[in-house]
Amino acid sequence: MGGNPTPTQFDTALATATSPPPAAGQAYLNLTTLWAWDATQSLWYFWAPSLVNNGGLASYLTSKGYLNFTAMPGIPTGTLSPTTGVWVNMPAPAPASTTMVAAADLPVVVTAATASTAKAVMASVAATPIAFPAAVPMLGTTSATTLTFAATTFTNLAIDIGNFKVEDKSGNSYAGSLEAGSCILVIKVSTFQPPSPYAVGMRIAVNPCSFTAKVAGVAANGIQTNREVVVALGTSTTAIPLAVTISANGQVKFGNNVISTVALVPAAGS
Repeated sequence: MGGNPTPTQFDTALATATSPPPAAGQAYLNLTTLWAWDATQSLWYFWAPSLVNNGGLASYLTSKGYLNFTAMPGIPTGTLSPTTGVWVNMPAPAPASTTMVAAADLPVVVTAATASTAKAVMASVAATPIAFPAAVPMLGTTSATTLTFAATTFTNLAIDIGNFKVEDKSGNSYAGSLEAGSCILVIKVSTFQPPSPYAVGMRIAVNPCSFTAKVAGVAANGIQTNREVVVALGTSTTAIPLAVTISANGQVKFGNNVISTVALVPAAGS
């Protein structure tokens, strides 16, 4: 051991760039305890930075019958010479942080029974066109179809009433209002004529109506990321991108709307 350091200097020399600096007059905590054997006296020299910092080193040495390093023969006295054999106990390494992720995707089924959740989902997808590549039988369309929800009435569409609109590439369209907290469409304007079930005044109960967020494996870190959300209306499905956040307690948000919670598991390799 070169340099003839004192125990405090030896402890300081073990510091790294990530070692928290001690307060003025305090010692680093880079080591836990420092020992050296005195064969002549058959006694141990002992030093611990934690006891230095709380002022308890002297009384601890007395209670245990240990020797104080300040009396160790050396040049100068109280230092560790190149021939001094020491035993060093180091702190246990800090446990690696465990990253928690969603255990599975999150399916949200919109029904009247889940009204508050349903309203949050609808608010999250408002103004986002939900495009299906083909006809949607549940909606009565005959070609590629777009369903759009809105928090307020439409203002820039050919049919501008209510808070939903359905249209397809064949020119069929209708719009109206949603019954509170559900996928029940009440038609108020339509290109369909009676007795069509999609004419004005008709009521369509879309079942199943679900939104499944593909969040399996997403970190529960409160950071918003764009995820795929699979929309299912009856037998027809499509996917839309949606901003999703999972908090540390498993709470899931679509946009700024709290939707539900998911179970969390440690990420692979954590």
